[in-house]
Amino acid sequence: MGDEQLIEESDVRAMVRLLADVAANGNDLAASRKRLLAGIAGLIGADFYYWALASSPKAGETPAFTILLKGGFTDQQFAQYVQIQEHPEMVMLNAPLMEEFCRQPRHITRHRGQLDPDNQFDQTEVHALWKNADIGPLILSMRPVGEAKNSAILLARRWHKPEFSDRENRIAHILLSEVPWLHQDSWPNHPTDQAANLSPRLNTITNLLLQGNSRKQMAAELDLSIHTVNEYVKHVYHLFGVHSQSALIHKFIKGDGGDLRTHP
Repeated sequence: MGDEQLIEESDVRAMVRLLADVAANGNDLAASRKRLLAGIAGLIGADFYYWALASSPKAGETPAFTILLKGGFTDQQFAQYVQIQEHPEMVMLNAPLMEEFCRQPRHITRHRGQLDPDNQFDQTEVHALWKNADIGPLILSMRPVGEAKNSAILLARRWHKPEFSDRENRIAHILLSEVPWLHQDSWPNHPTDQAANLSPRLNTITNLLLQGNSRKQMAAELDLSIHTVNEYVKHVYHLFGVHSQSALIHKFIKGDGGDLRTHP
């Protein structure tokens, strides 16, 4: 059966309605991104989503990523998710996607069954961390957007829900791959260039700061002392040349004003 037969006429109508709804949102790129991703999540039954900019993958490593937009996560779940990405077993679990992307950098979208056909995930230590965070079936989508930079999108369900089907994966891929403005990195010298060189722990701290977490929250969620969190935060601020959390958020999210979508 060809890929085009995976989706039905009703799926196409729903996809067209979503794109029309997003187009009616105007030229606010951030709002359009959020509406599109929330709409895709609704079409395929995903409970969580995020959009991030990521460094280019290297052999044996999970790329650094900076999450700029998310939906569905509680603060605790999000903190658990970014911590999970520090676990060394994630390199192995992410390897099939990274290897495919490195061989031929193009937009690819894969659900867990395609990434882990032998179900190695169930045999890992990190399996329990995903379960504890109540994050289970997932779709990962990556697209090159510039030199050494990529757009990364996660769509996920709660732990107890069924895996995504090939049909749902195709709906997500069509919508994500046919809307180039979703992925555009419109800011010159965007701070994600520096973020690519962060250690896993500093990457976690940066993502939590960008989502508005306080130092007290981070200390509790990461099981660290306030003093240790303060040192990490100080390091992050120095790296990005800012002096406050609001300045860091502004630098990442607002950019230089190039956030207006000029082409539908």
